Amino acid sequence: MPVSPIWPAGSAVNDEGEITFHGRTAASLLDEFGSPLYVIDTDDVRARATKFVHAASHAFNNTVTHVSFAGKALLSKEICRIVTESGMLIDTCSMGEMRIALAAGVPGRRLVLHGNNKSDAEIELAIEQGFNKIVIDEPDEPARIAAIAKRLGKRARCGRPCCASPPASTPAATNSCPPPTRTRSSAWPCCPPEPTRASLLCSTT
Repeated sequence: MPVSPIWPAGSAVNDEGEITFHGRTAASLLDEFGSPLYVIDTDDVRARATKFVHAASHAFNNTVTHVSFAGKALLSKEICRIVTESGMLIDTCSMGEMRIALAAGVPGRRLVLHGNNKSDAEIELAIEQGFNKIVIDEPDEPARIAAIAKRLGKRARCGRPCCASPPASTPAATNSCPPPTRTRSSAWPCCPPEPTRASLLCSTT
């Protein structure tokens, strides 16, 4: 008997009314592994990740589109491998999440650093590992990121979250950064104030 779609595709209810996962009853899994027990259907994770990537690519087919898996949902080395093999990037928001993803062998170009309370150590690691993007979440972050990048002798790839219009506290993009082509996946240009341009790469997210 099928169950609600919120359950993994491999879930069902047998004739005795027991929930099963790929043919194994919950009771048998508890007998083998003990309780509490977290069961992850990796086939379903892979299928859903692939579906999101293909849907975004189809919807925004006039630009390069990246879909990021939110590490805060659940992050382990195996989950990192599954979602990146399915075409996703991984959005991290803490040193622990960054370290797990890197330990799983995910290259920096497939990682994003996000969060409104980034430490200097997190920013430094993201720059050193060549993260795909550091999302700007606070007005003072461009200057902080630029200073750290300058000290490391590297450049940081940065972007801002999509929104209908820039927050009032965000400096207007009035410097010489070339305005990006406006697409359905970019809401407004990400150009930091002029003093930080030497160490930041402008982009949209």
